[in-house]
Amino acid sequence: MCLVPLLAPVVLITAGCVHNTRKAADATVDRRAPDARRAPDARRAPDAPAETNVELTVVVDNNRARPTLATGWGFACVVAGLKQTVLFDTGMSGSALLGNLKRLSIAPEKIDLVVLSHDHQDHTGGLAALVRKRPGSRVCLLSSFRPAVKKIARRGAKRQVIEIGAAPVELLAGVHSLGAMGKQVPEQALAVVTARGVVVITGCSHPGVVEIVRRARQTLRREILLVIGGFHLINATQARIAAIVDELHGLGVRYVGPSHCTGDRARAAFRSRFGARVLDVGAGTVIRTADLKL
Repeated sequence: MCLVPLLAPVVLITAGCVHNTRKAADATVDRRAPDARRAPDARRAPDAPAETNVELTVVVDNNRARPTLATGWGFACVVAGLKQTVLFDTGMSGSALLGNLKRLSIAPEKIDLVVLSHDHQDHTGGLAALVRKRPGSRVCLLSSFRPAVKKIARRGAKRQVIEIGAAPVELLAGVHSLGAMGKQVPEQALAVVTARGVVVITGCSHPGVVEIVRRARQTLRREILLVIGGFHLINATQARIAAIVDELHGLGVRYVGPSHCTGDRARAAFRSRFGARVLDVGAGTVIRTADLKL
């Protein structure tokens, strides 16, 4: 892949601010981007402001970093240090999500935007409980989600629901959905532009974590500081795991935070190749981009 000169590092969460990209903040309820023809091209890097220190807090994961937190199959991550606070995915249940938020001293009322990666219960299960606590939050999901999940997302007269199609969309200044990827299980990843690079946050990486990172680089034209979330390698062969580790390393990813559905064998393979640049991730993990060495 031919890349233009890199302008600044980017952090990806498993979409980006692109030149002329439609601003989701200006969308009305249920405004959609069903295909690439309705969204601008991504040939130029965005001129979005880069936050100096973005803080990621893993709220729900099947691994535990703090003994007081509940664990369970699923993923949820709060992104702070931006103009607004973002919750990426909601885990399997509302009780685990709200309970862990409370133990982490994160008020649900402070969450401005909820982004759902894909339509699986272990990533959407806490949504109903969260929107009851935060009736004014916006919810971003794929247009392919089931009507039942969309109905939950629309609860509350003040709530704005953003439906994402295939094209990348800027949700906030420097915060991007990479757009729907994959056919069998459509999924969006989140990309956050920081002063040190792009952070990519993934839910399960059903379309492939390498493909997600490639789209992030192509869309944002920036270096990838961190990729964190589920990499969907728990049942992968050792050969496939090794190939993916090599490809991410070759794409210049600085740090990886494999969690959720990545699996222990894949984590070990990442440690072997990335060394100290593999971050141990579980419920309660806090990562500050300012602490990551370039």
